[in-house]
Amino acid sequence: MHHGGAGTAAASLRAGVPALILPTWPDQTLWGTVVKRLG
Repeated sequence: MHHGGAGTAAASLRAGVPALILPTWPDQTLWGTVVKRLG
């Protein structure tokens, strides 16, 4: 679980682990969408 920052989102994708993103800023919502789309 994280706020959806670009670095943390990328790290979770690289590690292949599930991520629960709870955004607090508009750009973090974007990264949540990207992570969802990439699986």
